[in-house]
Formats: sequence, structure tokens, C-alpha cells
Amino acid sequence: MFEPIGYDLHKGAGIYGDFLLIDFLKKDTSQNINACSFICLHEEWYLKFFKSSNGDINYDFVKKYIHYLLQYSSNEFIENFISIVNNELTNYNNAIYKDNSKTDRVRWKGLGFFIYDKEYLFKRAKFIRDRINSSKLDFIEISINKSNFIYRDFESLKFPVIANTIECNSPQEKQFFFLYGSQSTNLKTSCKKLEISTFNNISKKFELNDNIKINPSDNVFNKKNFKNLKENQNINMISSKEYNATKDIVINEDTIVLIDEKFNLGKNISINIKNNSTLYVEGIINFDNDQDNLTKIHSEDMTGSVIFLNNDYNFKNLIFENLSKPNFTSHILYGGVNFINSNVKLNNVYLKNSRNEDGINIINSKSELKNIFFENIIADALDIDFGELNFLNLNCLNIRNDCLDISGAKVKGKNIITENIYDKGISVGENSIIQIKNLKMTNNNVALAVKDGSEAIIDNLDLMNNALDIALFNKKKEYSKPSLTINTVKNIDRKKILQSKKTSLMINKEVLVGTYNDNFINSKIY
Repeated sequence: MFEPIGYDLHKGAGIYGDFLLIDFLKKDTSQNINACSFICLHEEWYLKFFKSSNGDINYDFVKKYIHYLLQYSSNEFIENFISIVNNELTNYNNAIYKDNSKTDRVRWKGLGFFIYDKEYLFKRAKFIRDRINSSKLDFIEISINKSNFIYRDFESLKFPVIANTIECNSPQEKQFFFLYGSQSTNLKTSCKKLEISTFNNISKKFELNDNIKINPSDNVFNKKNFKNLKENQNINMISSKEYNATKDIVINEDTIVLIDEKFNLGKNISINIKNNSTLYVEGIINFDNDQDNLTKIHSEDMTGSVIFLNNDYNFKNLIFENLSKPNFTSHILYGGVNFINSNVKLNNVYLKNSRNEDGINIINSKSELKNIFFENIIADALDIDFGELNFLNLNCLNIRNDCLDISGAKVKGKNIITENIYDKGISVGENSIIQIKNLKMTNNNVALAVKDGSEAIIDNLDLMNNALDIALFNKKKEYSKPSLTINTVKNIDRKKILQSKKTSLMINKEVLVGTYNDNFINSKIY
């Protein structure tokens, strides 16, 4: 008689506490040995199912995979399965207990006896359901330019989302596909929007436009329908390419200043941008003003915006007020005032009552800012995406999101005051490098957040009455751990520090060790 001996059934050899096979669709999953254990070695084989030969997600397979994953993780299914096998399972367990079998540790016996965990399947099913139900769409960005589709998941969702094109010229153009982890792919479509949905019944519609914030290298706007500023009734020509403004300028449609044009605005002349219009500036605008006579660029109906692109801009003594984000069908931008691929110098600038998105968004530019004041901004006050920033005297009051949001940039500065900030006083992410001196941060939700591979050095930090003083963590798993050094700090509360494991934090030359998981910190902040 032969007795079969089981092999490769080692309970505990691979601990998949936060892993599903579908996670291989996310970049660098196989490098996280703590997640996928020895299955990491077989990533290529599993991806033969999850991906098509061209590298795109295999929609048909993933659809069936998720269908059965949902079915098998239901309590009803597990209860029915256990009821069918319960008698047989009891016999096997009795036989194992009779032999005093030890726990299996692959190449050696465990210290204790084998004990069947009757709750294991229920626990694993709950983990799967929790993963599926954790998805939110608040931190997703998309972009499409010349069929190049880019999807960025800034929250590191733990389960795929389904996307379908809508508002298409013909029903045949509608497409359905899965998205998981940040990715780029080819998408040819005339459809105007993309609807993204989660498996816990959350959906959100996105414009299928070029998003400069995540795709800054190619930003050729469609300008053929723009009106030239020289056609405005309050503009006078003084030479073939130079013009003067004689009265306040009212803009009611998308308007452009071309690259070789120069406009001069006299003292106390304002610009009023209405009717969802954008003033798009490639050329030069000169403002005749001083500290007692500031030039006002505003939106009477709170719908106008400004874009400065591909040039050198040196402005001072300005007020930007009541502006909103651009309403373009070709591109996605979030700032009431936007600087793109430019050299920017701003001095003595006030930005008030931004009504929709960010106050100032500076993208892929080199900028020098002095004496900048933000008040009552509905989203971020100053958003820096890529490029470099040097600043002196930055003030934020009553900001609904972040005072200074930095992504993928190098920043140096002195003197920043943040007060009544609903989200973060300073948010540093995506491999940014910053050095800032003299910070006074009062009544912020989070005074200082450093994440996702960024390096920050802070000198002379004064903290008062913040919900959290410091958050140091990873929001996106694809980045390395961040580091933060603080020299000279007043009023810091150790209980108001959230530091994740393996991050680097030094305060007044004392090294602090993080004890929290990134997921826990994300749940507290987001």
C-alpha cells in the first residue's frame, strides 16, 4: 500500500497579507518581496493572462477574473463551499490531529502543532472585499494627446477601475478597458469624455483632453479660434507689433497675445476676463504701476483665467482676483493663473478669492517669487509642478487645500507664513528637493507633509495649533522613502507627528524612527 505525501502545501511559506495576483498589473509589484513572496519570481507567467501581447491590459480575462473574485469572496459562496466539504474536512483534520502533526515551515517543523483555522477563508475574503471597496477617484488624473493616453493614480488605488469612453461620434467608437496603476497607452478615439468607475459603485467623468500637469512636454494649444487682443476696442496700435491700452480691458471670449506682440497697459488700467474666457499670453505685456497703484486682473463673473506660455515674464504690483480654471476643450489646467515652460519673476503680487481651483500653477518653469500674498483660495494657493522655484516672503491665509504644493521640483525659499490652511501648509512630493528657512505655520490641518522620495531641509520652524505638525510617508508605492531634516523648531508636539516606517526624520539633530504604516497615514490624511 502506498500513502501519498503532500508537498508544496506549506501554510505560512508565502504570507500574502496585502497582495492579489492582479497587483502584477501595477509597476514594480514584483520588487516588493514582502507582498508577493516567492510568487514574485513568476510575474512574467501571470502577466501572460493579465496582459495582451501588445502590453495592454487583457480586458476579457480581467473581466472574468474580477467576476469570479467577487463571487468567490462572498460570504454566501464560502459558507456554501464549507457546508459541502465539511464532513471530509473534519475527517482529514481528525487524522492530522491523531498523528500529532507539527506546523509546516517548508524545510523544518514548526514549534507548535498544526491547527486548522476555520476562519481563514472568511478573513481572506474580507480582505479581498475591503480592497475592492477601498477605491476612490479623488486623486486620478488623465491626459490624451495625439492618441497617447496617460493615466495617473496619485492615491495608489488597491484595485482596478473600469473606464469607458462616452459622448462619442458613433456607438462603434465606444471602448471599455481597465486601468490599474499609473500607465500610458495608445487610445484612438473621437469621444469627448471618459467615465471611470470603481467596483464599489463610484464613478467620475473626465474630459479627454491634454492635461499639462501630467504631460508638460507637449502643450500646443488649438489657438485658431482665439481673438487677438489687438482687436479689443480699448487697444490702440503704436507700431506694427506694439499696442497701448487706453481704458480698462474687458475680455468676453478666448483672447491671445501672440509671441511677437507687445502690449502696454497704463497706470490704473485693469483687465476683466468674463464668460468662461481665457487670456492666453505668448508675447509681452507691460504694466505701468507701482506699490500704491496696483494693476488688477480679475473676473467679474468669476469664470475667467490667464495662461502665460513659453516666454520670460517679469511682473510686479499685480492683483489677481476672482479667477477660475481655464475652460478648454483641448487641455486640462487647474490654475486661475498659469505659467507654463517659462522664466517667471513675480514681485508684490496679491491673489484673492480664487473661485474654482488653484491660485497660481507654475508648470515646468524656472521662477523667482518675492512678496506674494494669497487669501481665500478654494484649492491650492501656489502649485509648483516640475521646474525650479526660489521665493522670498510667501503668505497664505484661508486656503481650502494646500498653501504650497510641490511636485517633482527643486525649491529654495525664505519666510513663509501659513494660517488657516484646510489641508497642508506645505506639501512636498514626487522626488522634490526643498530647502526653506523661517516658517511660521498656524492653524493648519497638516503643517508640513513630505512624501514620495522627496528630500526636505527646514530651518527655523515655528508651529502653533496645527492638527498635525509633520507627516512623513509614501502616498505612492513606486517612490522611495522620503527624508526630512528640521533645524531649530518651536512648539513641536511629538504626538502630532505621523512618520512611516523606513523614512528618515531628524529634528534638532535627533533621529526619529517611524512606526506607522503608509496606509494608516494615508487613511488619516486623505
